[in-house]
Amino acid sequence: MREETGYLFMLAKLLWTMLPGAMGSIVALKFLGDELSFGQKLTSFFSGLACAVYVAPILLTWFSIEGERVIAGVEFLAGLFSMVTCRELFKEINHADILGALKRRYLGDKNDELN
Repeated sequence: MREETGYLFMLAKLLWTMLPGAMGSIVALKFLGDELSFGQKLTSFFSGLACAVYVAPILLTWFSIEGERVIAGVEFLAGLFSMVTCRELFKEINHADILGALKRRYLGDKNDELN
């Protein structure tokens, strides 16, 4: 029983450290717009959370930032602003002709005078 309590405590501690990044991602979801599907919004949330978990510590170390509240703020901002990047990326993917661009790039365009 004591071992289970230890695991629950570790899980709670992990989730608590991820909370600022998750909140930043949730706030950013409000501004993503209606053109993205539920799956894309869910993916954006988890990518924002991943950026907060993995990119924020790199920034904190790089800029030698310390302080519990400041660290939480940087994690929140990493989750928030990474969502903007994800939104724009998904928009470009939805509007892009990726297969056509790859065909033109590697197989050439029949109407292109240079090929």
